[in-house]
Amino acid sequence: MNKIRKTMTYLLFGMLLSTFFVGCGSSDISRTLKANEAKIIGIVTDVEKQIPVHKVKIVLKSSNTDKEYKTTTNSSGQYAVVCEPGYYSFVAEKEGYSKYTKNVVLGKGENEESFYLGQVIASLCELEGRVVDHLTQEVIPGASIQIGRNLIHSDADGNYKFEKKLPEGSYDCFISAPGYELLEKTLKLTKGQNRAQFELAPFTPSNTDTSQNNVGGEKGIQRNPITAVDPSYINDYRITVKKVLQPSNTLLEYEVIVQDRYTSYLNSIEPDFRGLILVTKEGCYEKVNDMEWTKFQQSEIMQPQDVFKEDVEALLYYFGFADPNVTIEEIGEEVIETYPCKKYRVYTKKEAPEEEQFDFTTWVIKDINAPSQLLNCMIRMKGTVPKSPEGLWYDIDITFSNIGNGNQVPVPPNLPK
Repeated sequence: MNKIRKTMTYLLFGMLLSTFFVGCGSSDISRTLKANEAKIIGIVTDVEKQIPVHKVKIVLKSSNTDKEYKTTTNSSGQYAVVCEPGYYSFVAEKEGYSKYTKNVVLGKGENEESFYLGQVIASLCELEGRVVDHLTQEVIPGASIQIGRNLIHSDADGNYKFEKKLPEGSYDCFISAPGYELLEKTLKLTKGQNRAQFELAPFTPSNTDTSQNNVGGEKGIQRNPITAVDPSYINDYRITVKKVLQPSNTLLEYEVIVQDRYTSYLNSIEPDFRGLILVTKEGCYEKVNDMEWTKFQQSEIMQPQDVFKEDVEALLYYFGFADPNVTIEEIGEEVIETYPCKKYRVYTKKEAPEEEQFDFTTWVIKDINAPSQLLNCMIRMKGTVPKSPEGLWYDIDITFSNIGNGNQVPVPPNLPK
């Protein structure tokens, strides 16, 4: 099949992500597309603080013409650009953050590109302190202290210290311990040594005093204290995806290798396309036979990351922001890909509308001895996505592996120019 179309793959859990964008304040986000238009949408997140990044400048420049499209993210980190289908260079910038650049291919209809930005480290801060009982002032050993993707525990004397230094700024901090209420605090860190004592209130069913749990940020957006991060931001990983389309029980399988931002590979086994896709800086290619590749000259193609990205981003949204209809429940621990992980069940409550109901198990790396970039990364998700308006849904299983280990995509020397 020489022309790769966007197929059933797009009847994804990502429909929740699309719903989330409606009414966020940008005309392009809610605008109805014409038949020959493309739209790119996404969420920009601070990789350390795990909060949306406001006023990021987005520039989309055509690789074939002089056309250029510009926008900025809103207060929820969301953006949208309506443009012509085609090849583009994508640049996102904000003062104080590293630049994000990527070559993208936009097909007709909606395309999604969510990503993380890291702060440029000008001044580094240290943070240490102690966790105590609010009533007795006795120390609390083993308390969890979390800032963004950084998670540590207090020692036997209730003391804690973040070994990783953080940039100056304000951070939402979440502190918890068995038998105590969750404490949420906003800390402002300055250059050099910072010290903070956290006082936890003993948990009782009648305890409704939330005066301590005051988190900075916009009203109406509540942070979820359980953090999970999309490991694809590292741009060096392998991933296997298995989807079973219901009620027809149609099996779709994919293997993806990502070497860097510009080089990726897809092995697809689905009814509409069985074959190999290769993406490089020079273009997109389909393997025709053992010796020949075809280069695409049109934009309606399936990118390797398309087979999982919307599903992962949509689920992880609920780890970032609390939703009254969604419950995240810790259900155990398990080793996945050699990493000790916490296991969570993420599901909608019974009163949620039927078309929004889903039920997933996720595995999140919680090994404090793992490389810092892997801590809190979601390494697996398995479950059932909501039904589409046509009554279709997926059972899905996505597993990341070999994250950050120098994956290499085999690029043949005889690719067409």
